[in-house]
Amino acid sequence: MRLIEKVFSFYVFSNMHVALSTSCLVLLTLKPYQLRDDRSILFVFCGTILAYNFIRAAQIDRLYPALSLWIRSSARWLLGLNIMALLGLIYSTFQFSWDDLVFAFPFFILTLFYVIPFRGTLRGLRNLPGFKLFLIAAVWTGVTVLFPVWVNDLSFDGKVWVTFVQRFLFVLAITIPFDIRDLQLDDPDLATLPQTIGVSKSKLLAIGALFVFALLFFYGDFFKGWEQWTGLATALISAGFILKAGVYQNRFYSGFWVEGIPIFWLALEVAAT
Repeated sequence: MRLIEKVFSFYVFSNMHVALSTSCLVLLTLKPYQLRDDRSILFVFCGTILAYNFIRAAQIDRLYPALSLWIRSSARWLLGLNIMALLGLIYSTFQFSWDDLVFAFPFFILTLFYVIPFRGTLRGLRNLPGFKLFLIAAVWTGVTVLFPVWVNDLSFDGKVWVTFVQRFLFVLAITIPFDIRDLQLDDPDLATLPQTIGVSKSKLLAIGALFVFALLFFYGDFFKGWEQWTGLATALISAGFILKAGVYQNRFYSGFWVEGIPIFWLALEVAAT
């Protein structure tokens, strides 16, 4: 039983879970086109592991003491995982054209400077007041919507841009429980939404974002019936987790349950079709 707990903890805290979630969002983007692009899935999966572990390493002294201790005690296993992720990223990179990599480059730069200062005393993008939440939503949306559309030579039509807006709102909404949890440690100068407008109003904003997200499924004739109802179900389950989110959470509440909503969404779509 203890071994299962250790494996599960490693899966969650090593960022394999969030990498699986971003990969599911790529699949959700391509599913209506009946496409499965293994290059993009591997690229996003490995890139997410490396990006999130890089961010944690860069700010390890600001993490929760228990998480910081876990990272230090699991250093060798994490190193092995990151080496495999790097090899997977390099392999997948060679499957793309230069134009594809140039398209992805801005998202790499935004991730790199999320915690690393541009120069001297300038702070990382994460530390710009009020910027953190929208930066995360923008990068996730670009990587899971625009990038797979671009590399598969799909048309940037009305449905793609509606999906882009939906994905941005969805990621913004499900990121708010993390900001609520991080109220314990975040520097007040970050000016995150919960710090600026409070927990209750932040939750209302997240619910409003989910309402527009769900409403857009019924806008025009871009989406089929199964997409509409699975999207609505995803919005409802997301709203439930957001409403129950508090400053003092179970260690797996946001990191596993909230982070896993995209996996649940894809499972619904697969079951519906």
